[in-house]
Amino acid sequence: MKAVHGWILGWSESLDRKRRSEGLRVDMIHRSVHQKIIEVTYLSDRIVSVVETGRSHTDSNPNGTGDPYAHGVTIDLPTRQTFAVGPCPGRGRPFFRIGPYFDFCTIERYDAFLDLWIRKGIALSQARPPIRRYEADKDCDRIDYEDVAPGMSFTVYLTLAGLAVHAGSLVRFKGDECGDERNSFNPVILPYRELEPFLQPGPWKDELLK
Repeated sequence: MKAVHGWILGWSESLDRKRRSEGLRVDMIHRSVHQKIIEVTYLSDRIVSVVETGRSHTDSNPNGTGDPYAHGVTIDLPTRQTFAVGPCPGRGRPFFRIGPYFDFCTIERYDAFLDLWIRKGIALSQARPPIRRYEADKDCDRIDYEDVAPGMSFTVYLTLAGLAVHAGSLVRFKGDECGDERNSFNPVILPYRELEPFLQPGPWKDELLK
């Protein structure tokens, strides 16, 4: 947990430095990152997974409510290593991997991941009862998964039910308050059995497919 907190603090401080270099205020009120929730989503003798959500104040909105963000981090306890969405060796975005355990580093693998995420997200959206008119303005459960495209912002973390894919602020939400929300539609949970082709041999695969 100290490692996760330190990683978040490092990201926050890097944004603070950027704000100062641009002449923007940085103090207890005008911080670059305002943390909202940090939650343990998976816990075993070997693996801990954590998600943290909040608001970041960037160039596009330095003094307003901020842009929603979510960061997922997974810790391999025996090796004391932390993993998040990371780059593939020799490849740029949108290809990614999660340490040596999940591999989406080819066009075929990434397209299959994207297709699974979109299909699960659309299924969740279609299963939701129609909202009442007076609820429309506060509805954070409406995400246009049809708009998900290569390069969209997201984070991932482990849960008991599967790999959680939490959409970022680049997906069209009903309102600006929704990007840092965790609800029945965000994240989308991808069952580990359906991700078996992307799980690399090793202790994570053995545990997650039990």
